[in-house]
Amino acid sequence: MYDSVNETWEIIRDIVLPHTGRMIFTIAGFSLLGLLIAVLLIVIMFRKKVMTRSNLAYKIIIRIIYIPFILLVTIYSFGHLGFVRSVYKIMRKENPRIVKGVYHITVNQLFTTEIQKDIFLDDVKKMAEEAQVSGIAFAGYFEAQITERYLRDSSGNGFISKITRKYKKEIYRAALNGLLYAADAKFDTNIRSKEVDRAMDLLYSQKREKIEAAIKRSLSEQLQRIIDRYYHSALISGSLIWLLLMSIPFIEFFIYKKWIEKPQQLPVQ
Repeated sequence: MYDSVNETWEIIRDIVLPHTGRMIFTIAGFSLLGLLIAVLLIVIMFRKKVMTRSNLAYKIIIRIIYIPFILLVTIYSFGHLGFVRSVYKIMRKENPRIVKGVYHITVNQLFTTEIQKDIFLDDVKKMAEEAQVSGIAFAGYFEAQITERYLRDSSGNGFISKITRKYKKEIYRAALNGLLYAADAKFDTNIRSKEVDRAMDLLYSQKREKIEAAIKRSLSEQLQRIIDRYYHSALISGSLIWLLLMSIPFIEFFIYKKWIEKPQQLPVQ
């Protein structure tokens, strides 16, 4: 839990804080929407007599509890959704800067010169041959070997260093995907070593700037998939928690009507 809180703070500090004004505006807008929904929900509950009880003391108590409860929970929940939405939009906007940082501490050293580019392509071809001889999938072999042979340990404490360590498998696979994309080849987890060898042959004639652009594009797409995954997960979990909390008054009302409320006595004729 500490790591999760720490990562959240680093996202806010490094990425979100420069956009504080926009974030506050979004949170305020969602909180206002939450207030309107809470008021509407309370009105509906009064009209449907969910707030009505035959016992006066009981009725007063549940109104004192439920009205503030609905207001606070709904305003907070929608404010939190506003926060999640604003962070998502900011992360999308900052995608190029994050990709640039990730690229710098992972793949950049492989393409600083044309000579280094050719050396790296030679090594990829060797990896393809080794994977074929060993009878293992090239994609997994590439991820393991590139970490051991080339990529620096992103041991910094910054946000970009930490996401690089946390998602290095996905980042390295995105880098391989970018290499293949630059050679007009398609990435597949079961890609054959011969296809990789053929793609690398095509890349010798490509300028390193074109290869870099293809890798950065692949990294950008992968990063966006990660952001989208967390965004949708946060939206779904937040919405479910709100619905669960809002069901409490209705569950209590159902219990009241079913087992607590005394049936009205019919007049004796």
